Amino acid sequence: MDIARAYELLTAAFADHDVRISLSEEAREVLSQLDERWLVSAISPLTLTYPDRTIMLRVFLCDTQPLEDRNTLRDIRPSDVALPVAHGVIIVTPAGGGVGEPHHRYLLVPSARVMAGEARYIFVKPDSLKGKAMSQVYRRLYGKAPIMLDRYRQSRNSAYQQTWQATAPELATAAPLIRREGDAPWMWVAMHWLENGGAESWAFRQAELARDAGYKILITVDRGAPQRLLGRAYEIADEVFLCAQTFGVKERAPFVEALLRTYRPVAIHIHHSVLAYEHLGLVRTLLPDTRVEDSVHIVEHRGGGYVADSVRASHLIDLHHVISPQLREIYLREAGIAPEKVAYYPLTGLTARASAEASGEIPARPRAALRVGFLGRMSLQKRPFLFVDVARRLHASAPQDFEFVMQGSGELEHYTRDHLAKAGLADVVTTRAWGPVTDFLAEIDVLLIPSDNEGLTLTSLEATSAGVLVVSADVGSQITVVAPGALLPREPNAFVAGAVELLRRLAADDGERRSLIARQRGLVADLASRTSAEEFYTDHYATTAVAKTKE
Repeated sequence: MDIARAYELLTAAFADHDVRISLSEEAREVLSQLDERWLVSAISPLTLTYPDRTIMLRVFLCDTQPLEDRNTLRDIRPSDVALPVAHGVIIVTPAGGGVGEPHHRYLLVPSARVMAGEARYIFVKPDSLKGKAMSQVYRRLYGKAPIMLDRYRQSRNSAYQQTWQATAPELATAAPLIRREGDAPWMWVAMHWLENGGAESWAFRQAELARDAGYKILITVDRGAPQRLLGRAYEIADEVFLCAQTFGVKERAPFVEALLRTYRPVAIHIHHSVLAYEHLGLVRTLLPDTRVEDSVHIVEHRGGGYVADSVRASHLIDLHHVISPQLREIYLREAGIAPEKVAYYPLTGLTARASAEASGEIPARPRAALRVGFLGRMSLQKRPFLFVDVARRLHASAPQDFEFVMQGSGELEHYTRDHLAKAGLADVVTTRAWGPVTDFLAEIDVLLIPSDNEGLTLTSLEATSAGVLVVSADVGSQITVVAPGALLPREPNAFVAGAVELLRRLAADDGERRSLIARQRGLVADLASRTSAEEFYTDHYATTAVAKTKE
């Protein structure tokens, strides 16, 4: 990033402040790969929270994935946080000088290695000696014996007994705010991060529907990351706050209060955001008439993840949008949430409609070799190492019968490259970064989904629309869209053995592939007969947005 351009953008965004900036060559190189509004979006949460104080930021290039949350570590255990080499300094001072002591924070910027997918992955948060030791053990095991590590993880997952409980609302004591006449109808869309993923795709679409219905959109992000989709967020939102790039634990509550007092949102939609869930009590105190809704996609092993956060805060939420039958059952039967508060609308939309309308004879395979693909983030959840092991076994026994393609990136990208090299597949498996899904699906015959956890995958619907057979682990609600003969056990050894056996049969008998695709089409057609999330929210906002505007 050109330093003059960075200064120009910052002074325009913070016109009532004096801005000073210094960046190392490496920091400028990284920032040049990101949206030019990145610095503004990362600093604005602090200027909103502390409008009268000088903000002093040391630029810290994070060289791990996920990005090291150095500000929170400093809050919790300040003596253990060594002062890092600064790759720049940014000072933002209110006109006329700041009040009180300057507010010191690290600005967390991804390193060049993070941007290239080569940085070390932190398996366990290093916020204790035990955490550091466990992370080192996990890292060694994942590099050398990922299937053995996954067997251990799955045994722990299977043994865990999940319980669901809504807690009593915790309300603050501040007086409610009075809405001002003529206020814009703001909607706060609270997101996890701005990276590629199914949940993020739906979050952007939901925000678009709300914007088109008349809401003004502001987006918050509470997980530090490169935030590669910041430009996409700004296509929809008027304000985007990259909170985790500069926040520790102590800024969260004052930031939310400042946001509520400044924008007074009439609606909130939560997409996997701890920041929003943690402060719904404050929302209900300051703006009790704000409508709060959330969308949940997946139940995390051993604790429930965002579904557990959602259930605990259910007393403070008006509507839970769930995307799969599995989640609907959890909310209704296991958590005891009132049926009128649970809305099951799958993320089908145009993709499932196209899949359901696919008819006629399924064509024969266009090539001699069966081409098998992997599509998704290189993460623990997606288990790319199982795809590598399946490819290794198939290539060893019948190299002429199979071709392999992997598309995606993520925190375990360099591990995946290492696994391919160790398996002798570096020149056998084609790997590529994110690209158009339709182009990828047009090149493969079978989509292999080895994930250890899913909700109901959008890629399964896209594959059906493209005439691609889905072979998936039996997780989440995949049974809803995957043909019975193509659904495999979650346990890693059983998954690999089942996938190898099935793919060998499909390579030898194309009729079985076509038969399974026909069953897959039927399942997706049944799903497509339901009202989609997009259709529901289009109608939903047609009434709620109008009502809020009139108020």
